[in-house]
Formats: sequence, C-alpha cells, structure tokens
Amino acid sequence: KNMEHNRRLSYCGCSKISRVFFDRKKHDWKDIENTTLLLCAAPPGGGRNHMTPRFTRHSLVLCMPPTSEEAMTTIFGSILM
Repeated sequence: KNMEHNRRLSYCGCSKISRVFFDRKKHDWKDIENTTLLLCAAPPGGGRNHMTPRFTRHSLVLCMPPTSEEAMTTIFGSILM
C-alpha cells in the first residue's frame, strides 16, 4: 500500500502541484508541491518487500555491492574520531 502511494507521487510529477491524494474525511484533494523523492532500500527479506517494477520504472536504480569493513573505516573514520 505504501509503495503504491510513493509510485503515484513520483508518477504525477513532484516539481509541480500534484493532486494525487484524496482526504476521505474532509472530502478534498491534498496538494503536494515542490517535492523531491530520494529512495533508499535494502535487499528484500526480514520484513522488507521487493520494489515493484511499476514503481522502479520512475526512478534511477543504482545497485552497490556491500562495502568492506576496511573501506567503511577509511570513509567514515575521520567523522567518527
């Protein structure tokens, strides 16, 4: 259900006013404007679901391999010290 809401928001365009959500209590549309979606996801499993092709077609998908412990220490070592 949440994936479908995100898909509708990304499909209708976030750079302009989008009327993609309807408030059933107030019987009025919710205006969404000037929004940027930044999506991050972990591999499916442990309660996480697959991202549907219907949703990912609206996004640039970048897959990265797991980072080694040594690389993580190099990247974030100065921040953590």
